[in-house]
Formats: sequence, structure tokens, C-alpha cells
Amino acid sequence: MEKALLIPSLNGAYLKTDQANWVDVVKEFGVKGELIPQRWEPYYTHGQEITTTFALAYFKSHLFAYFRVEEEEIRAQHKRHGDAVYEDSCVELFIQGGDGRYVNFETNPNGALLANIGLERHGRTELDSRFFDELTIFPKMINEFEWETLLLLPLHHTPLLGGADTLEGMKLKGNLYKCGDLLKKPHYLAWADIETPTPDFHRPEYFKDLHFL
Repeated sequence: MEKALLIPSLNGAYLKTDQANWVDVVKEFGVKGELIPQRWEPYYTHGQEITTTFALAYFKSHLFAYFRVEEEEIRAQHKRHGDAVYEDSCVELFIQGGDGRYVNFETNPNGALLANIGLERHGRTELDSRFFDELTIFPKMINEFEWETLLLLPLHHTPLLGGADTLEGMKLKGNLYKCGDLLKKPHYLAWADIETPTPDFHRPEYFKDLHFL
């Protein structure tokens, strides 16, 4: 069976509670998965030392993306949106819309977000300022070896929805990643395998289905 994620809709009543509870809501009701090391040496060996899990859910046009990471070294240098957060301990969610363009959502333990759109690695442009105005991220250091984050992504401020006001019933494509380019042990993990000779997350041909129920 082709790999896919069936992403559930959250009951709005849950979201009327304190925002501090949103992490628990997404962890309980979201679709769950784990990222696996990609077979690029020496990064594959490094990646086997890291555990990264995720949970996804949505409410109307907002996507909730939760990540939890256990790793030996946590790097968190970048603090501003648009920074090169992939150099830090970084989790990523790439989503492709119907026109072939995809957005790379990349974040670190500080809650800094890199989010650009385009057809490939090159020629990408930053998302509209309205997206960042409505963006919410809840990063948390659990201990010296564990961190988690919850991203609340207002996808109606991106081209991914094609003008629609809800994710319900949509079938998009994407992948999820973990990396850390400037860590002592760089690594590359993914939800869906990437069959390239060298590390490259910008490969939409390996994206898998994201079904919003």
C-alpha cells in the first residue's frame, strides 16, 4: 500500500481550552508517525542515535504539526523567522499544493521558522507577511536531550489551499524531516524515504499523500 497520512480534523471545543493544552490535544487525536534515518553515510549512523516523532491534525484552514525530538546534542542558535534554522536542531514539514509548488516549513528549538514556496530548491520566495502575523509556535525544552514544538500553521495565507477556506477533503502531498547541518553529528531523517545518492530534502518526487479527513 502506498504510504500516506490520514490527517484528522480537531473538534473546535478542544481548542477553546487553554493553549497550553493544545499539545496534548494534538498528541492524542492527531495522526502519528516517526522519522527514520536516510541511508546516506555517515549521516545514517548518526541518525540512528536520534528519535523524532510527530503528530498532525487540522482545524478548518489551520494545520497543527507537533514534533518531539530526543538527541545527544541540541543546537539552537537562530532566533528570527527566515534564519537558516536547518543549521540547528531542526524539524521540517514540506507540503505541496495542486499547482506543483511546495512550502518548506522548517523550525528549531527557539521557534524560529523558515518558510518559502517554489517548484524546486532554487527560486523560492518567502511566504506573505500575513502568514507570519498569524503563525503560532510553541517550542519547549524538556531536558538537555529532549525538545518538542507545536506549529499552528495558517495555511489560508499560503497558495496551498487554492483559495479554499478549509483543509477538509483536500489531498495534498508532502514529507517530514529532521536535520542539523552544523551539529557535531549531522543527520537526515524523513518520514518517506528519499532515494538519492546524497542528502536532498527538496525532492518532491518522493512526497507522499496527505489526506485531510
